[in-house]
Amino acid sequence: IPSGTVGFNAGMLDGVSSVTIPSSVKYVSGYASVEEGEVLRINVPSMSYWVNAGFAGTIAGGYYRIFANGSEVTTWNPTSAPKSIPDSWMEGCLSIKSLTLPNGVTSIGDSAFYNCRNLASVKLPASMKSIGWGAFSSDEIEEYDEENDDYTYRYESALKTVTLNERLEYIGDEAFAHCVSLESVSIPSTIEEFGGDVFASCTSLKSVTFAEGLKSIGYAMFWNCRAIESVKMPSSMREIGDSAFFCEEIEVYNRETDDYDYFYESALKSVELNEGLEYIGDEAFAHCVSLESIVIPSTVTYFYDAFYGCTALKSANIANGVREVDNCAFEDCLSLETVALPDSVVNIGGSAFRGCVALKQVVLPGKLETIGQDAFRGCVSLNGVSLPVTVSRIGIGAFMECDALVDFSIASGNKRYQAAGGLIIDYVSHTVIGPYGSPTEVVIPYGVRNIGESAFEHSVKFRSYDAAAEFEYSSKVQKVELLLLFF
Repeated sequence: IPSGTVGFNAGMLDGVSSVTIPSSVKYVSGYASVEEGEVLRINVPSMSYWVNAGFAGTIAGGYYRIFANGSEVTTWNPTSAPKSIPDSWMEGCLSIKSLTLPNGVTSIGDSAFYNCRNLASVKLPASMKSIGWGAFSSDEIEEYDEENDDYTYRYESALKTVTLNERLEYIGDEAFAHCVSLESVSIPSTIEEFGGDVFASCTSLKSVTFAEGLKSIGYAMFWNCRAIESVKMPSSMREIGDSAFFCEEIEVYNRETDDYDYFYESALKSVELNEGLEYIGDEAFAHCVSLESIVIPSTVTYFYDAFYGCTALKSANIANGVREVDNCAFEDCLSLETVALPDSVVNIGGSAFRGCVALKQVVLPGKLETIGQDAFRGCVSLNGVSLPVTVSRIGIGAFMECDALVDFSIASGNKRYQAAGGLIIDYVSHTVIGPYGSPTEVVIPYGVRNIGESAFEHSVKFRSYDAAAEFEYSSKVQKVELLLLFF
């Protein structure tokens, strides 16, 4: 730009590889876009000039490096800055490695430091209250793999440390998402609201500390943060958001089989939940495959599929006071051997323990009222179950495919259910609910008028012809004896 120029339109920089802006320039209009694969070099008299003249935020797409008096600006500790950092303020700047914002700055706009891939350290002032959407996040990088004739995808970010201040009240969606070098973070007590996916896919994040006073963790806040090793909730915590620590399935190409392998990975081995916690969101800890034990506090009222697929989980202790084990809460916890159900539990949800193949025994509480559909289905090691007199509803398939279940009983005083001939019978509606275990032979007793919907799903298929009944047998059920099916 010629010396003496007062202003220019940033659009004139499209396709340019380097620009020098003289101190005579007082304003810039429009936006510049850097072509993919290119990096624009910007030469300015000083960083304060760059900011005060309003040039920051004029690069609408792509990457650039900034030089002041011929030297690249890698450390930036401005003594003054806008009270509210504008959206996309330094988006795409590859120069800055260290940033300390001055006191007085209260908010950071959306994407303010988005795609600043070399930014390694950020320190926020005590005055900071709000961090916007994607403020320090980055784009996915697509690369073509010639050897496998396929595309690979990765994220790149140098951000290793970030200091969040007390007084901070809001962190927006994906504010630090995909910061793949971030190793630790402390969450202040003053945050009142989180957006979704705040630290999602920070795959190097090992240590997370929650300050006393913090009441909630946002949706998918640490989604796919596979390196986190332990979590301890403060006594003030009341809500853990859906998918907060969920780990996604990993897909890896296998050259030997010319196919893809799929697996889960998580280092989270210890989770300490606090009394006072009320809500554990859907899939909050799903597929945390290193988690070995969990204690559910007495105050928890909801934990739907919270520990689904935690394949290393061996013990689950549910404190007295919890009234319901929600649907799918421990489904596919393949190593789960012991479960302590307190007297306070009145409902076991559908698929709550489905597929817990190592579970051998479970003592059902004396005040239990409902057992959901497929609640213990596929618990192939379960060998003994006794249902209390209080049970008033048993879902379809609740104890189906429990291969070792031979010791099954229902308290004699139960007004609705009985176990007979390898079947669970509802004598109020004269209906077969289904078999328990994996019987090869079942007997339909006298008095039964109905076979419940899907009662023999995956065990026996039922077909009716006029007033007769015909069964098509599976490999497990070899014989069905109809003593008196139709009246």
